[in-house]
Formats: sequence, structure tokens, C-alpha cells
Amino acid sequence: MGHGKGTESRVWAGYVRPSLRPPSLMPVARVPLFFLLLSLALPAAAQLRLSAPLPTSAKASGGGTEFYLEPVTSDGALGFPVGVAASPDGRLFVAEKNGRVKVVHADGTVPSTPFLDLPDVYPDGDRGLLGIELHPDFPETPWVYVLYSVDDSPQPRPDSRSRGYGRLERYRLSESNPDVADLSSRQILFGESYEDGIPSCFNSHTIGTVAFGHDGSLFVGAGDGASWAEVDPGGLYPECFGENLVPEEQDQGAFRAQWTASLAGKILRLDPETGEGLADNPFYTGDPTDPESKVWALGLRNPFRFTVGLRDPNLPTAPGELFIGDVGWGSFEEINRARGGENFGWPCREGPRPLPAYASATPPNAALACEQPRAGVVTGPLAYFHHYLPDQSSPGGRVAFSITGGAFWDGDAYPERFQRRLFFADYSTGWVLAAEVNEDGIVAVEEVLSETYGLVDLTQDPVSGLLLAVDIAQQRIVRLQHSGSGVNPPVARAQASLRYGVVPASVEFTSEGTFDPAGGTLTYEWSFGDNTGATGTRVTHRYDQPGTYGATLTVTNSSGLTSQTTIPVTIGNSMPEVEVLQPTSPL
Repeated sequence: MGHGKGTESRVWAGYVRPSLRPPSLMPVARVPLFFLLLSLALPAAAQLRLSAPLPTSAKASGGGTEFYLEPVTSDGALGFPVGVAASPDGRLFVAEKNGRVKVVHADGTVPSTPFLDLPDVYPDGDRGLLGIELHPDFPETPWVYVLYSVDDSPQPRPDSRSRGYGRLERYRLSESNPDVADLSSRQILFGESYEDGIPSCFNSHTIGTVAFGHDGSLFVGAGDGASWAEVDPGGLYPECFGENLVPEEQDQGAFRAQWTASLAGKILRLDPETGEGLADNPFYTGDPTDPESKVWALGLRNPFRFTVGLRDPNLPTAPGELFIGDVGWGSFEEINRARGGENFGWPCREGPRPLPAYASATPPNAALACEQPRAGVVTGPLAYFHHYLPDQSSPGGRVAFSITGGAFWDGDAYPERFQRRLFFADYSTGWVLAAEVNEDGIVAVEEVLSETYGLVDLTQDPVSGLLLAVDIAQQRIVRLQHSGSGVNPPVARAQASLRYGVVPASVEFTSEGTFDPAGGTLTYEWSFGDNTGATGTRVTHRYDQPGTYGATLTVTNSSGLTSQTTIPVTIGNSMPEVEVLQPTSPL
């Protein structure tokens, strides 16, 4: 999540410069990606065909790593998935941006009834339901935590980008059906109103991750809630502040990140039972309800995804180190390490450098200005990646545009050299890196995948030991597999010449992107969802009746292992008529 300045192309969860944008992600006319994804969420009969297909595969980056992505859910089985939490019982709990939480069973099936459908979610822009976490003792302690954006003010909203707030709440599993929430158990931990929520005065840099520390404390990430389009020192969006809205003293723009009396631009550390700050937090005031008492680290622009490091056996009661992906503005993406009390410098610094645009800006609270002393000494990033110049990145050799803070891997599913490595991704450039981290910082980096555009969350599955990723571009969950991890099934991928049409509709299906990790021979069987089928790598089928069909490709390798993928195809009686109400002028 986040943006660059000025006229740069806008994509959900980051931004991509026109000169470097991945062609398969960007539609024509420089349409923002969240509008592209919005079009994918429309009812089937109202879909329009886009000229640029979404990516369907990832490439191993060489060096003998041989990683690949294996689908857990079918393409399109989920709607705008943005976060995933994995349960020891084999289920996955997936947060969808528009406010639903869905359960994915171990076989990849998704029940038709969602676990939770939040009525108050405000999904404008980069807002929405963005964070999900399970209690550390789940499912024995059956709490599910959700972090989302709200705008419940009765006042008219003059600009959808300029008002909202973040809320954290939790729900128990229903005793009668563990695949749905007990709505009567709802508990708001913070964000009952604008006054105690995370300020969101622009439709980006809002909220992100919620994660448990090793000591049972709960960490929450919050962006600065300021504009990505211009320097925002405060005063740009007065409609966000006032009675029954964000308190007026919070009108400090990006400088909220430097103010411990604001929850914005921070990592928070909370009591998971109450949402209050903890007494050993670095800015604790004596009152656990004070904003300062909740702050763990400050000076962050958009810490959309972070992870808790592996447990240190020498510090068994410590919450753990945080590794934070902070999405940048004009020049750098960052990975930061937080142990408590750090100030990472935003908006006065970005990457390794001071930021002149904000150095000359003065917020209403002049004590927050860049030339003033601030809480703590500024801590530099563990790693940073320049948007254009790979030689100015550290580690060098690559650029990035929208960092997805990742997950540590610890297990036996991958080669030994990846033990205790930090895996993280860049949403826009499509790489996935595995980094060796020690006390001094990142000492080695290996690129394990490329062209994996659209990854917005990473976590380790406690059952399989594999890393899981949320692929918002394909609207699915995937596993990060390694071809040297034993006997692996083939990976089925399918394409359709159209997903929506009118009768009679002739659809060409291909198995492009399908492969066998062992390099064996594959057979291809198609079922078109209307009691007919075919074999081959490329087939054509005609639908003569309206309806929604699941066209399934089953591939089998020489060892008898199989894999399936399904493409939904919707055929109607006639094409819809689409009336464009917004925008009223050309994009």
C-alpha cells in the first residue's frame, strides 16, 4: 500500500512508475490498480474485458533455488484477498478487502458462507479489511482478530479520500459451527469512534498488519494517514477533523508519524484482551488508555506488512524483534528492525537520506518539524531499495516500489540454507527475496522468485511448514514450494479466452504455465462443468445454455500425482449495458 508523488501511476498496495511497470499488471489509460481490481469484483454480468491479462505464473530466479508457487485456492475463489492467518488445524482464515473473512479448508475448498462479513468496513482506495490474526493458542482459545477501516460519521463526505479511521476488534468461533464467527462475542479493542481510532485522512497509508509477539502481546501497524499526492504538513483536509471526527490537534499530516500522542505512523503494542497499552512499552505514561502508552515504534510512513522474528532462546519472555516493510514515497522502500522505542524518521527521512520536501515544511504543531528534537535517535533501515537506481539500494542490485514485509521460515520443507531466512517480496517489481539476518543486519540475500506481481502477505503454515502468500492479482492463496523438497505433484494452470459472454459462446482453454517440478510427462483432462470434457493442452468448448460453469483442468504426472485448477465461466443471454457514472472526465 502506498504511493509516490505527483503524476506517478497508482496501483493498490504501492505505485509503479510508467517506465518500470510490469506490463501484465497495468491496464491501459493508466487506470489505478485498485480500480482494475474493483472491476473484477463486479457482478459477472457487468464485467468488461480488459486488454492486459493478469499474471498467471512466477519464475524461479535461478541459482538452483527452484522455488515455484502452487495454488491453494482456485483463481477467483476469493474476492480481493489481502491477508491470511494459518491455523494448526489446517484451516486458513483469509481477510478480503471488502470486509469478509473466509475459511479455506485443507483441500482448498471455501465454504459458501463466510466466517465473518463486517458491515462497517470502509473499502475506499487502500482502506478496507487489511489485517487478520489468530490467538496464539488457537483454536483452543478461539479468538480471531481483524483490523479494518471505518467511516461511520453521519456528516456528508465531501471527498472519499479524506476521512476514515482504523478499528481493531475480535470474534470467537461459533460453538455450533467453527467455520463461522459468534457475532455476539464481538469486542472492539480500539476504534469505537473517530476519537480513539487510527486517523485516516487520505485513502492510503491506513492500517495493515496485526500480529502476536512471543510474549502474548499484540502488535498493530498504522500508516501516517496522510496524502501520497503531495507534501502533507497538515491543514489539507479539514473535513477529516472536528466534532465527532478526528480530534483537531491530530491535523498534522505526515508529521503525525513523529508524534507519540497520535496512533498514526506507528507500530502499537497492546494487551490483546483490552486493547490498552502495556506498562513496559517505551512511552508508557501510567495510563494504559493514552495513545503514548500504546506506541512501540514511530516514524513510519506505511508499515503495511511486518513480521515478528523467530524466538530468541536467550530471551524467552521477550516479545520478539519486528521486521517491518515500510512502503516509500519518492525514492526508497525500507525494511526496518524494531525492538521497542525506535524512531525510523518519516517524514523527515526516507531510506538512508533526509527528505528535503518535508524538511522545509512546518506542521501546525511546530514541535514536530524536522529541525526540532524528536523522541529518540533516528534509527536507519536494515535494508532499503531505490525506486530507480539499483546501485543506490542496500543490498544493491535491484529496485523496488512497494515492499511486502514478509515471514521468517523455520522448518524442513526447503533446503537447509533457507533455515531462519527472512522471506519478503515487492508487490510491483515481482521479486521474492530470502535474506540472512544477524545482529549486524542483512548479511546475504538470494532472489528465489521473480515475476510474482501482486503478493500482499506472507506467513508460514504451521501444518505443512511451507510459506503461504496472498496473491491479490489472481485472488487466491498460494504455497511457496521447492522442487527439491521430495515428491511434488504437478502444478496445474489454465487460461480461458473469455470468462464472460453470451450464448452461444465458444471458449478456448489452454494449459499455459502448467508444469511438473520433476520434469516428467503430463496428461491433461478437461471438465467443462456441463457434463462434457476433453483432453489435451489446448481445447475449445461451446456453451449453448446460460449459466456459471466451472471449467476444471486435471493434470497427472508419470508418478500418478495430480493437480487441479478451475476457471469460472459465466454465460448470459445478452451483454449488459454499462453506464459510467464516475469519473465524469477522462482518466
